[in-house]
Order: sequence, then structure tokens, then C-alpha cells
Amino acid sequence: MQGLQYLSLTKADLESLSLPMSRAYRANQHHAVQHLEHAPLNCDECLTLLSQSLTDPDNLCFKVCLGGIPIGAFVIHWNEFGDSELRHLFIDAKHQNQGIGRQVWTFLLSCYPTQSWRVETPTSITRNIHFYRDVCGFEWQYDQNGLSVFRWQGQSLAAGSQTNDNEY
Repeated sequence: MQGLQYLSLTKADLESLSLPMSRAYRANQHHAVQHLEHAPLNCDECLTLLSQSLTDPDNLCFKVCLGGIPIGAFVIHWNEFGDSELRHLFIDAKHQNQGIGRQVWTFLLSCYPTQSWRVETPTSITRNIHFYRDVCGFEWQYDQNGLSVFRWQGQSLAAGSQTNDNEY
């Protein structure tokens, strides 16, 4: 997608990300498996976690902008020679299914090479699980406390992925 930018996230950006995060959260709720005991976090809890991530000097925090407008964000805990972690990735529901999530992942692979990536996502949100496993090529490791934990180790984007190029 043309015009996509990855800019440093600051505390001042959080207010402008509240609406996109809220829409992304509501879309995730739609895709959540409803009968599970562990519900995904609500939008306010997600914003709090994103805000707390800004205070950790080991985190790199980004906002994703399209045409200069914030449409998402993510946090990485990067270790060039070991395990890195992707945290709090979200894209505004208005901009989902356009390949933006895949472009974020490609950006991370090209700009932040590492031995492996780790990600946690609520077990109840099957759309996220599909994205990390089938689009990005993560392998499921285990489920714990309502979270599915995935690891990516040096492979490229999911080879022969069954997803449409414009999906995610």
C-alpha cells in the first residue's frame, strides 16, 4: 500500500490512536470465539498496555500511518542476536484486509533482523491466530492463561499461504 509510514510512537500519539484501536478491538470481538473463559482485553486496557510500553527503554514503539493519518501501532522488544517479541499490533478495522498487516510484518523482517520472533495473542481471537500462523509463518508453541504463544524462526512469510495477497 502506497503512503504507509512507520513512525516513532510517543505518548502524545495515544489519543489519535484511540479511535483506530477501538475499531480494531470491536472487529476482533466479532471474530472471537465467544465460549472461551478468557476474554480479550478491552480497548482501554490495550491503550494502557501501549502507554506502559513507551516507558520501557528496551521497546521500540511505532505508529502505522497511511497518508499521514495514524491507523495502527505496534511495539517490538528487539534483540538482534536472540529472541525478539512483537507486541500490541493493531490496524484500524477500516483498513484491514488490504495487506497492511503483512506489510508491517515485512517491514519488521527487513529492518529488524533477529534469530526469532515471539508473539502472544488471545486464544479466543481466531483471526489473529490465522494472521500470525498462516500469513506471517509463525508456529504455535502453546496456550497459557487465555493466550496463544507463537514463534517465528528465520523462515520467510508463509510459503504458499492460502490467503489472498490483499488480506491482512
